[in-house]
Order: sequence, then structure tokens, then C-alpha cells
Amino acid sequence: GGGAQPPMYDASSGVKMLSAKKFPGKDAKHTWLVEFYAPWCGHCKALKPTWQKLPDKLKGIVKVGAVDCEEQQELCAQHGVESFPTIRLVLAGGRGTEEHGGPNTLKGLHDFAVAHVPSEVVNLRTKKHLEEFRGGPCAAARSGCCAVLLTDKFETSPVLKALSTQHHGVVAVGEARASNKVLASEFGVDRFPTLVMECGGQPTVYEGELRAEPLAEYFAENSKKKAKR
Repeated sequence: GGGAQPPMYDASSGVKMLSAKKFPGKDAKHTWLVEFYAPWCGHCKALKPTWQKLPDKLKGIVKVGAVDCEEQQELCAQHGVESFPTIRLVLAGGRGTEEHGGPNTLKGLHDFAVAHVPSEVVNLRTKKHLEEFRGGPCAAARSGCCAVLLTDKFETSPVLKALSTQHHGVVAVGEARASNKVLASEFGVDRFPTLVMECGGQPTVYEGELRAEPLAEYFAENSKKKAKR
């Protein structure tokens, strides 16, 4: 035997090597794109350069992992892995898995992950929706905070979806799409996109960049607050 192989992906690649212990379970806050591979498999070796680009491409949306099925035979058997590479999206919070059947290109893998990211974002179209959102998910949020994104777009951003599942039950997340003037005026907002964080009924306009990293920090800060009941 050649002894243990070094892992296919080193830490600097941003791809996390997953063992049974580290595999995302029902309490996982993040959605993971996972490649089940075998070290001897030619297709897996060919996929490596593409797979290493995914952590950067999917930053703030999903985490990217890999499982060596020679080392983790039981884990791969549990997941019914029969051919290599097998690529699955493991959804946050034990919401199940999705199998990738499309092309293993950077675009194909990116689009597959983004298309299946679970969302807890509440679509707000009217004042009544906003009232129900404030009285329901906001009031129930452990931090006493809810975020509302007022946007000119028609689709929910994957980063917002990821943040909504990550902080589900802690920070409620709502969205008013397509330049909704009525809801924008409720918050005194006149430009899109604008994110408002309302904690204990006090709204604050987020002044940072609407990018994955600063948003993740901002949500993490607010999620530490405790609602006054």
C-alpha cells in the first residue's frame, strides 16, 4: 500500500475536507456543496481545478466541501454514493439534499448551488404584509431584530437567502422587490437597494456595502442582541 494519500484539497483552497464528524447535520447553519470523490478517480482529478474556484465564487452563499470516500467509506455508504464524483448540495438546517445531475463546469456547479439555496426571506409587497411580518417573524425573532431589503431587483439575492436561513429564528428577513415605493416610504428610503435593520421597533439604515462579507458581519452583530420581552 502507498500509505495515506494527502487530501485532494488543502486548507488554502477554501475547500473543507469533511469527515463523518464534520459533515453538516440537521443543525448546520450553512448550505454545503459537497463532492464525494475517490483519490484514484480520473474524473475527480480533472474536476479539482474547477472545484477549487467554487469557494470564492459561492462566498457568502454556500460552503464548499469534499469527502474522500476511501477514508470515509461508511459516510459515503450512508449517502448512497455509488459513482465518483458524486456532487450533492446539503441544505442548511437538515432540509435535505439535492443531487447535481448537470454539467460539472464552474457555471453549471455555481448555478446548481444558487438555484437550490433554501430561503426564509419573506416577500413584502404591501403595508399589510409589513404589519404581518412585524407582528409575526419579527416579534418572534430571538434578537428582536428584523432586516428588510428594499431592492429594485425582481429576484431574491442568494446572499440574502443564505443569511435568512443562517439566522432563522434569530433575525427575521423580509424583502420588498421591484422598487416598491409604498414600502420604501414606510422606512423613509428613497434609493434602491437599501437594507434596514429594525431592532425592538427602531429602524437603522445599514450604511455598509451590500456584499457577502460585510453583510455577514452586520447580521452576526445584530443576531447577538436579545429581544426585550
